[in-house]
Amino acid sequence: MNRWNETWNSKRTNVILIFIFLSMVVPLVPAILALLVIAILLYIIKDIPLKILNYYLFLGVVISGFLGPYLALPEFPSFFLFRVLIILHMVLFLFEKKDFKKLDRVKIPLILFIIWILYSIF
Repeated sequence: MNRWNETWNSKRTNVILIFIFLSMVVPLVPAILALLVIAILLYIIKDIPLKILNYYLFLGVVISGFLGPYLALPEFPSFFLFRVLIILHMVLFLFEKKDFKKLDRVKIPLILFIIWILYSIF
């Protein structure tokens, strides 16, 4: 066997073991499935530039802001998609390389706006 087949077989075995483990644990603790989905999404978006990700996240915030409670989880009706996306967008916006010297004039209104958004989310 060559090296590629050995690597492929070990990866396939690991995936099978993970699925067996998940099939036993998820019925007992369904939150593990949500963590798995989050981990997969983070793995998928790791190569996307932050500027593009922030742009599409902004579009998601605008659309989810209009649809509001229609995009809530049935089990948690006050848990809107807008509340999740606005927090992600705010964090990614701050980590994106920006020149904050331009924002000196609006520093206090911006801080007040962030406090207002956090208050409305929580």
